[in-house]
Amino acid sequence: MKMKIADYLIKRLHEVHVDHIFGVPGDYNLGFLDYVEDSKEVDWIGCCNELNAGYAADGYARIRGMGAVATTYGVGELSAINATAGSFAESVPVIHIAGVPSSMVKDNRLFVHHSTGRGEFDTFDRIFREVTGFQTTLNEYDAADEIDRLIESVYKFKLPGYLEFPVDIVSKEIDVDMKPLDLCVRSNPDTLKQLVDAIAEEVKNSKAQHIIADYKVLRAAATKEMEEFVNYAKIPVSTLSMGKTAVSEENPYFAGVFTGAISSEQVKKVANSSDLVLLFGVKFTDTTTAGFQFINNDKKWIQIGLTQTRIGEKVYTGVYITDVIKALTASNIKFTNSVKLEHKKEKFVPKDAPLTQDRYYELIGAFLKKGDVVVAETGTSYFGCSTVPFPQGATFVGQPLWGSIGYACPAVLGTNMADKNRRNILLIGDGSFQLTAQEVSTMIRQKLKTILFVINNDGYTIERIIHGKHREYNHTQMWNYAELPKVFATKGDVQPTTFKVSTEKELAKVMETIDKGCDGLVLVEVTMGMLDAPQVLRDEGILFSKQNNY
Repeated sequence: MKMKIADYLIKRLHEVHVDHIFGVPGDYNLGFLDYVEDSKEVDWIGCCNELNAGYAADGYARIRGMGAVATTYGVGELSAINATAGSFAESVPVIHIAGVPSSMVKDNRLFVHHSTGRGEFDTFDRIFREVTGFQTTLNEYDAADEIDRLIESVYKFKLPGYLEFPVDIVSKEIDVDMKPLDLCVRSNPDTLKQLVDAIAEEVKNSKAQHIIADYKVLRAAATKEMEEFVNYAKIPVSTLSMGKTAVSEENPYFAGVFTGAISSEQVKKVANSSDLVLLFGVKFTDTTTAGFQFINNDKKWIQIGLTQTRIGEKVYTGVYITDVIKALTASNIKFTNSVKLEHKKEKFVPKDAPLTQDRYYELIGAFLKKGDVVVAETGTSYFGCSTVPFPQGATFVGQPLWGSIGYACPAVLGTNMADKNRRNILLIGDGSFQLTAQEVSTMIRQKLKTILFVINNDGYTIERIIHGKHREYNHTQMWNYAELPKVFATKGDVQPTTFKVSTEKELAKVMETIDKGCDGLVLVEVTMGMLDAPQVLRDEGILFSKQNNY
């Protein structure tokens, strides 16, 4: 059948659950955006800048399993590349669609606007090859095949992809075969059996085991399978903060979040009790392991990655993480660990006292409901929330590896567009909020009911903890944060609801009001002491300071 290339790309994106494309218009992508706007399968979400659009697409992909951002050539795509690099670092499947000059312009090496003025048109493609897993430049002869290859690869292997879309072929008609995309990653059955047998042997020679799950379980959408395996194995499980909610924290075998040497006493007890650890989709980073300070290195690891598993020196390739989890659940392996776990949950009673960081996150924990999506900004918000107990079905989103401040505000726009039926909550500090606050206007434009908690503690607390406690470079201009949404909303918009609080009882009362229901977006400005920080961040800050030789 005949179809225009733009329509074909849109249909294939829709097939992988991309119903919204984030971005900013520019003259090299306007032709494609006509098709997006006229489509019944995807909606255009115009953002305030390309970087924010990339962050939003990243947040969207973490909930939907795939995201897309569209920019113009040169200035637009480079504005978004920081977001693309973050998706690459943290294995988030986002397609970056860049509208680029026509073949005539390229062939004649013309000095057009947004180019480097050197007559070279592969510069940005070469740059993006460093921060994407897959790339293509479309032409009318193999556009369908290349679109399929790129989307299938990004979807299967959870890395961003880069697609150059020349302006002169957007409306070209091509012959297409609309057979379904091949989105299944198939494990080698013989290798899978060998792997399970090898794990069985390791367990047989072990006295006790425990499980650590991380973010690639989330990327593979294997949380259900992970839960079933934990219930079968009946041994303690922890997650790293980047993989928080990969296993329900209400599961009786959940021990807590593993944060290296500063983990809770219960997590330390579990780690010290075992001589074999099954690592599912784990990447140990400095921010998730207290600067690589592990509790006990004298143990054996079975490292189960997205598409391969390592046991000591032996690497098993061609085995997908979801299949490995299922095969272990269906095995007859007898796992063991005698550590008894305790799950204490005390009711939070607010006091008529100024808010502190530690008490603030206890209040946040009491506020959370089943199914909530919580996006926490790098810094106090991420570290403070990482150890808060989450209810069944809640999802935690953060960016601890790439750690680009300002990520969370546009990311929660993306997560909320991905699923409007769940409560989407942003936890962010004032310093980070100032980088990308304008995307609150897009939330209002899209009539979202996002809940934003903005900590106003006068600057970059995480940096103060690491170095420069009273340095000018860690100060920010004071804003009236609670007034900001009113500036973004016009008379025709659903009016945002805003609050400013400074005590425990004030915040608890506001949370009760939110629970009763608000018509539109809610922003709560929470004032706290400049040098106050969650205990876990204070501990991490000391370690980072030493790591950086301050």
